[in-house]
Amino acid sequence: MVQYCQCLAAAAKFDVLCLANRITISAKLVNTPLSRHFSSKGESKKLKITSSAPAMGKSDIYGPPDPISNIQTIRFYIPPDETPTEKKFRLQRAEVLDWNHKFWTDHNTKFFKEKGDFVKSIKSTGKDQSKKTTPAEQMSVFYRKFLNENRKDHLRYNKEWYKKNISLLWPAFLVFFIRLRRKLFTSNRKLP
Repeated sequence: MVQYCQCLAAAAKFDVLCLANRITISAKLVNTPLSRHFSSKGESKKLKITSSAPAMGKSDIYGPPDPISNIQTIRFYIPPDETPTEKKFRLQRAEVLDWNHKFWTDHNTKFFKEKGDFVKSIKSTGKDQSKKTTPAEQMSVFYRKFLNENRKDHLRYNKEWYKKNISLLWPAFLVFFIRLRRKLFTSNRKLP
């Protein structure tokens, strides 16, 4: 059930930040204080962070967010004794995640294109060409305009997002009990 809740959270763009990013961190800390490893004196750091995926375990693996959509990639765990109900649920979750990823990729691509065009138009009409940044007041005009123009798309997205995620509740409930029954029966078999 926790995995299902994590998937629901991953489906919402702003909830993605709440999920734990499953990047493998291997730290080789020797018997020295932590301040030495993170000092700014230019000493060699002994902390090594890698983004390689860990070995496939018995749970879903959450990867780094996509650079355009900001949606975390998820590699769903497939149990060896997966039932048709579990498979259907896993595929539905993947479908919702793909739909969510596609929406935000298209939306963010459009946003950055329009933002770039707006900044170029401001700089071309501006008196002072030496400024590297656009003032916040001018950018707020763009943000407001963009949100107003895309309001209907956002409302449609939210409505569809709720439909898709609510439709996952019953399959998640069934899968929860399948896994609970499996866990209970396998734990009973192990007892002498």
